[in-house]
Amino acid sequence: MATEYNYGNWCFTLKNKMKVILINNHNVSNKFSVALDIHIGSFADPKNFPGLANLCQQMIIWGTTAQSNRFQKLLYKYNGDISLTTSSEHTTYYFYFYTKDYDVVEQILERFVQLFISTPSFNNACIEERIRIMDSKLKKELQHNWFQYFERSTINSAHPYSNYGLCKEKILTEMSIENIKFTLLNFILTYYSANIMTLGITSNYAGGFERMVDKVFSEIQNSEIKLPKYFTPFTDRFCTVWYIAPKSDTKNLMRLAFPLPNVEEDCWRRAVNCISFFLEYDNEKSLLGTLKAKNWCNGISISACQEARNLNFFHVVFTLLPEGYCRHTSDIVQLFFEYLKLFKTKYLNLPNRRFIKVLNNLELTSYVPITYHGYLGKVISTIMHLKVLPEEFETLKKKNILSEKSWPHNEVLKASTYKI
Repeated sequence: MATEYNYGNWCFTLKNKMKVILINNHNVSNKFSVALDIHIGSFADPKNFPGLANLCQQMIIWGTTAQSNRFQKLLYKYNGDISLTTSSEHTTYYFYFYTKDYDVVEQILERFVQLFISTPSFNNACIEERIRIMDSKLKKELQHNWFQYFERSTINSAHPYSNYGLCKEKILTEMSIENIKFTLLNFILTYYSANIMTLGITSNYAGGFERMVDKVFSEIQNSEIKLPKYFTPFTDRFCTVWYIAPKSDTKNLMRLAFPLPNVEEDCWRRAVNCISFFLEYDNEKSLLGTLKAKNWCNGISISACQEARNLNFFHVVFTLLPEGYCRHTSDIVQLFFEYLKLFKTKYLNLPNRRFIKVLNNLELTSYVPITYHGYLGKVISTIMHLKVLPEEFETLKKKNILSEKSWPHNEVLKASTYKI
């Protein structure tokens, strides 16, 4: 029998224009989970200082002296922990702790907010340590996730996506520590504004909790900043065939990369899922089955990558066999587009949309009920998207974003929403 979850949520805006989602979870007695998202990320990095947004986030938590130490000590005292993420357009702080004491909750939240309202005093040694850690991480990513960084080199170099999102150690020789400190502080003063922040808290607390949240988080300054707008990064250079011989990979892969519209919109997300199922399906009449029969390819994987507003990629990766790799790459690409045409003209026009119903049944059978840890990811995802889709904030006030009914597996796919 499916587990029944008991949630409720409140959505409101503070006087400093910070958006807040409070989720009352009756299935846990004493756990508080907090996510604060700032709608700014590595796209705001200067050209001469890639990784600044990431470094700034880490220094706020681990690099300041008194405030961060006081916050972390209290957090760990109540079995808590904190994690940080920096993406192209988002910087998210997530932490949790366990307590039934209302005063402790307020004290922890107050110490967290102090990190954003007090002038930070950055530790020199910590700056150097964090930059070296990021440099080491970047080197590993360049080795194991090389294609993403190669893809960055194929777009307009003036677009922020062409930058790395992590610091390089050479910044320590190009800038003095005092100059780095000044740059960090200037980034905070410029972008850490309440009007582009969204807060989410899950707990089992009764009414009145919103008053405490209002009191504590309204202290964060609202600088009324406007989100940067970015031009399209794609040029004719992106529409190119590239032949790459990486040192580490032993497989022969062929990757097709397509720019996508905003995949946050549900119709596009469902379209990607539908096309992915069609292309990855393995039988004698499918694309993969045909390629296997010709001994050209033995695997297809599909992925949709959401980088930022209006910057999304649809990747199709073929694992090629020697025959396909040496002689038939163009034939495989031609077959791929022929099957896309078949998908559009035949399967989407089956009587009673039978293909769509079959796909919907597959979603139902593969659906896994939400767990406590699983829905926290949904909360954070919702928080991050609020600034992109502001009209949805009003909708959230009217429905439970964590109920099973709000998940897309209960919806009926509509073929009319898909355009290939």
